[in-house]
Amino acid sequence: MKNITILLFSIILLFSACEKDDLSNTLEDVLTVKYKNAEMPAYIYGNGSKKTFIIILNGGPGGKGLEYRVGGVKDLEKKYAIVYMDQRGSGMSTGNYSGPEITPALMAEDVLALVKVLKYKYGNDLNLFLLGHSWGGLLGSKVLLTDQTPFKGWIEVDGGHNLKGLYDDLLVRFPEIADEQIVAGNSVDFWKSVNSTINRLKKDGYTDDNGTTLNELAYNSEEYLRNDSVLGDQAGMSINLMNYLYEESLIITSISAITINTTLSYIWTEIDYTKELSKITIPSMIMWGKYDLVIPYKQGEEAYDNIGSTKKTWVFFESSGHSAMMDEYKKFEQEMIKFIEANK
Repeated sequence: MKNITILLFSIILLFSACEKDDLSNTLEDVLTVKYKNAEMPAYIYGNGSKKTFIIILNGGPGGKGLEYRVGGVKDLEKKYAIVYMDQRGSGMSTGNYSGPEITPALMAEDVLALVKVLKYKYGNDLNLFLLGHSWGGLLGSKVLLTDQTPFKGWIEVDGGHNLKGLYDDLLVRFPEIADEQIVAGNSVDFWKSVNSTINRLKKDGYTDDNGTTLNELAYNSEEYLRNDSVLGDQAGMSINLMNYLYEESLIITSISAITINTTLSYIWTEIDYTKELSKITIPSMIMWGKYDLVIPYKQGEEAYDNIGSTKKTWVFFESSGHSAMMDEYKKFEQEMIKFIEANK
């Protein structure tokens, strides 16, 4: 019996070793991270042959990992394996999303648990990069402040490390863009209405409703900027339609997103990691759109200035809003490849 057990164990080890060494250049896989009352899927697509994996942290809180399988991110699958994680309370994840124990610190632990699963499945010699967009920028910052050792590099794209100061930053940035567009003769009536709204919000101060108003105004503004050819047209953007329809068909995705957003509502008035960013010392690239009205580029400059890495890059997108990976997807792809090849 002992010999049979040893033989079976040897076969398992052999199978695992072959699996880790035989990474395809057309990798398609789904892993599930089970950690502290949650099960979180991670969808993996792309070229795994070079063992370079990019973990995507979506926006929200409550967005979906596969929403990012578009534009410049999708194009990177030709060279690297991209990991689209559904965070706790996002997409197809299941489990407990409410209560005081749900914090950025716990969700950072979720990401580090994903790292362990990836290394177990594909090998300890992976080149791992972390990319955070929007809310994912705050979460990624917390991941790195918890443990940055597994990663070769950090990419923040229009992310948020200081949500506590975001409202005031936006009250400054909105009028700057509105006045610029009025002078240019673009959608003048709309931008005058933006200035009126901002003047009212300045008097009212921050409330959850006012924060929501600003967020909705930001996305509405991007549509006007795009219609006036200020932003890129997102031409050539592709999407995995079956994955998108599958996710959108399930009510649980919306329910969990609302729940996690409500649970983490305090982040907009309490979270500011600015003073801690000096602890992040791995190679870092900060990428921002000039016309981002969700998280203005002042926060990007602040992140770049405060990150402690001696190897950091600032990339500014002159024709982008909140999602540079879509508005200027070719430039985004080129800058990503340059950064990853230099640091893997």
